[in-house]
Amino acid sequence: MHQLENLIQNLQQLWSGKFKQIDVGSSHMPPYRISDHDWTEIGKATKAANATVPAAFGRPLDNIADDTKYFTAESYIIWLTLFAPILLRGRFQSAEVYEHLLRLVNLINQCLAFSLSGADMEQQDAGWMEWYKDYERIYYQYQPDRLSTCPLTMHSVIHIPQNIRDSGPKWANWCFQMERYCGHLVRMIASRQHPYSGLNHRIFEAEALKIVIDQFDLHDRLPAPHGRPSENPAFNRIVPGYEDYTLVFPHSTITPSNDLRNRIGTHLSTRYGIDRKHIMPVLPATVEQWGKARIGGEGDLFRSHLGNSQGKRSRDATFVRYELLVDKHMNNRRLPPEFVPTIFYGQVQRIFVLVIPSNSTLGTQAQPATTLVLADICPVDTDNDASSGPIPRFKRFKGRLEVIDISCVHSVVGRIFDRGAWHIIERPGGIKHALFSAEEDLSDADVDE
Repeated sequence: MHQLENLIQNLQQLWSGKFKQIDVGSSHMPPYRISDHDWTEIGKATKAANATVPAAFGRPLDNIADDTKYFTAESYIIWLTLFAPILLRGRFQSAEVYEHLLRLVNLINQCLAFSLSGADMEQQDAGWMEWYKDYERIYYQYQPDRLSTCPLTMHSVIHIPQNIRDSGPKWANWCFQMERYCGHLVRMIASRQHPYSGLNHRIFEAEALKIVIDQFDLHDRLPAPHGRPSENPAFNRIVPGYEDYTLVFPHSTITPSNDLRNRIGTHLSTRYGIDRKHIMPVLPATVEQWGKARIGGEGDLFRSHLGNSQGKRSRDATFVRYELLVDKHMNNRRLPPEFVPTIFYGQVQRIFVLVIPSNSTLGTQAQPATTLVLADICPVDTDNDASSGPIPRFKRFKGRLEVIDISCVHSVVGRIFDRGAWHIIERPGGIKHALFSAEEDLSDADVDE
């Protein structure tokens, strides 16, 4: 963990011109040096992004240009792997330096993966060795007076693959958990005169409470810390057929507006292949609205924009990545439809449960009622292909909301605003794809105005 922290910290100081005063007094700016003006902008953008990056992505970051004394190993890794590819693009004098950075990000993401195959380890061996050779060429430049750019902490990266073979993936032996626990202990100290006795007392009480919960199986009965009902399972709901999604407090019963009813009708029309005018009469007068939803038992928690009150220090978790089936020939009606899964991004406006009574028009007369969990989403207008390599970015919403099935939502995403555009960030790792049955088409391709 600290091996990567030292690596990133050295690079950050090299880019900002603060590494052991090595570039002070130089007659020319090295290709990796970022100007003071750009570095100031990077620091401001880093701090501003705390409000638009969900808490699930990691701890909030300070202004990296002003002060890094509160940066931990976790902070540096979050900044390099999620923030740097966006904020440092186009900042270097040489594109080779940025490409070198992206290779480092890929290597770090791979070595932090949950599991690594033999082929992955071969890529790690070759990748770290090649990256370090290029590091010497770009930063050391084979000049004796620049030898300080090659400390032991930089050289040690070529041994990361062997460390993984000896001890397992990096996540299996890093110290993030201990750092978090130490921070929790610090917050327990309430007395300056007797800090240790008070700390011992608080630890004893916390552990005693855990034993009582485990002994009497009270996990679902005791209220959550700080009295937040959103974390208490008694306030949540899992709808049959949506076992991978947990609806989370707050919830209420609302009367849909005419616009929302029309969007629901459009979704059901596509879902059941029936004209919308036959669906509108069977829609219920009210729906059950929920403020949040969690993917999996302990997965991503995303919020609805209209179902939650946002505080000044809250972190936005309303933007998600979702997948729909789209007709690739939608602009040519003479060709038969051919549906392909397509990735979209958007802001969740509402999460609600729709109960449709038994109805012969929809073909549901054999069951008492059909319960659907739907999301009302405002998609963003990305200016590049979200399924390809470039980081998706957008400047505006598409302007037209659409209702989708909540099972199409993959994960929560964050946003970073940089140089006039929003850039979407996603955590690395496997992403669960939506499952579409042969008789069910959840596409709503016509989302432009």
